[in-house]
Amino acid sequence: MRTARPLILITLLLIAAAAPAQLRRTTRVYKDFYENGAVKKVTRVKTIQSSRFELYDNYKKTIVRSTEYYPDGTVKQRVKKVTKLGNSGRDCYLILHVIKTYYETGIIKQVDIENCDNAKYETRYYDEQGNLTFTRINYHLL
Repeated sequence: MRTARPLILITLLLIAAAAPAQLRRTTRVYKDFYENGAVKKVTRVKTIQSSRFELYDNYKKTIVRSTEYYPDGTVKQRVKKVTKLGNSGRDCYLILHVIKTYYETGIIKQVDIENCDNAKYETRYYDEQGNLTFTRINYHLL
């Protein structure tokens, strides 16, 4: 029984060390402030990447979420950008890029959505009451 425990432990460690899909995740938060101390911009960067470098199976995905504020504290703009490096998943570097712009009253003004390296670019315009007024969609053939 005493020799079985170290043998099982060593076997489990070898299996865990040989697992191919181990990812390392990091999250960083950056904040900018106005002179009066109010929050101007908050940026959150989340990175997911392979824990070990493998020549044909390297992977890195970065998600950037940024929120800008007016001096009174209402949201001015929200940005979400998702990029990917590696040969798994979709065949594009810039997977998604969304920009939402707001009026000073807090009502949405414009939404820009870019999919898969600008293969599809969509812009939505809103009036000051928040009603959708116009949508423009551009397709780019690669």
